[in-house]
Amino acid sequence: TPQQPESFARCRVLPDVGSYARALFAFFRECDAAGVTSIWAELPPPDGIGAALRDRIERASHAEMHQNRER
Repeated sequence: TPQQPESFARCRVLPDVGSYARALFAFFRECDAAGVTSIWAELPPPDGIGAALRDRIERASHAEMHQNRER
């Protein structure tokens, strides 16, 4: 688990789950364009839009793990 946000190449700290939802996919695209190979994301609360965000983050992380096993 990361200790300090300043240790990251890119960091977003957002005030609420709505802001998180609006920024998440743009942040993924930004990281992809910059060649970032690892993303650390804090999971939002598991209710409302947070449940959908958690699902998307978890599916992305599982897809990445599956790709790494195939290499």
